Amino acid sequence: MRNLRKELKEGKTLLGTFVWESSSPHVCRILASAGWDFVLVDTEHTSLSVETVGHLIATARDCSLPSIVRVPAIERPYFSRPLDAGAAGIMIPRIETPEEVAQAVSYIKFPPQGTRGVGFGLTLTNYQMVKPGEHAAYLNETTLVVLQIETKGAVERMDEILSHPGVDVAYVGPFDLSHSLGIPGQFDHPLMISTMEKIIAACEQHGVVPGVYAHTFDSGRRWIDKGMHFFVCSGDVWLLKQKSLEVLDSYRNYLEKGR
Repeated sequence: MRNLRKELKEGKTLLGTFVWESSSPHVCRILASAGWDFVLVDTEHTSLSVETVGHLIATARDCSLPSIVRVPAIERPYFSRPLDAGAAGIMIPRIETPEEVAQAVSYIKFPPQGTRGVGFGLTLTNYQMVKPGEHAAYLNETTLVVLQIETKGAVERMDEILSHPGVDVAYVGPFDLSHSLGIPGQFDHPLMISTMEKIIAACEQHGVVPGVYAHTFDSGRRWIDKGMHFFVCSGDVWLLKQKSLEVLDSYRNYLEKGR
């Protein structure tokens, strides 16, 4: 399996996409065949069940496609279940305080860095027994910790939040951030741009990788040029809809012209 943490440390730009609505694990095979670097399974804004998420993670692993799971809240079961299913990382939404960061990292890391519980011998280790100390150390080194920066409060406490040693990626949720700043959906607003530039600068200062959601290539290109290296690009719903619109428009335009 690819080590996303290592790749980001080496300066590679990673491109992933959301799974919001697809309950069939075969969506991961499709996305893997398309060449995505990772898949982000969302359990914050969807009704995907624990069992479905487990199947998605397992299938992604079979395809050598790393999966990151966005949890709905900082509660131990929301972290332990996807991690024990083999998720390569966890994304935590709406982080606003250093205390929240410390708690989240604690749930992701095994002792002595954290308090993650041991569930070896099951799905996580492909039903094989492993050397507990060695495997825990390996997972501590490879599991990605992604914080979502999406509120004005988080931006105001950026240095405190990003100074925690367990943070790998600071990911901007542009929709929520724009709402929090009082400029909902205005992604080109000077305040939005200056705030995101402030986040990038703070990431550089603290050795954290900056990332962002990009609905389209044009919305992401600017931030590639600004130094972001972690991108979540669209998702299953919009990829299917956008391609459908493209194909339908081509045929309907042709038919309207009388062939």
